[in-house]
Amino acid sequence: MSKKPEYVVHLIESPAGQAALAVQKLSTRDLARAIAEFQKREGVRIGTLIGVNQNGFFGSAREGWRPDQPDAFSKPLINIPWVQILELLNEIPDGTTGQFLASGGNRH
Repeated sequence: MSKKPEYVVHLIESPAGQAALAVQKLSTRDLARAIAEFQKREGVRIGTLIGVNQNGFFGSAREGWRPDQPDAFSKPLINIPWVQILELLNEIPDGTTGQFLASGGNRH
């Protein structure tokens, strides 16, 4: 039985986090704009910016969230896939995220 690869989320300002943004041709400022727009459109407040990886951005509605808290995963984390971030920044047409999710998203 093969071991599943570890799922890693990188701090936004870390070299790996900056590399994940660079792959998408985005800056930290672009990500901040997309998160602000997401909060406005979805009526959700992101209290903690957790980080990014190849799939997109991850955050928590909880202020001061840390993975070592006993109830850290009692509520789902917030995930904004790259396709949605690009849509929020008007880099791709409205509705692209819905099409992406309807087609199965990142599943290979």
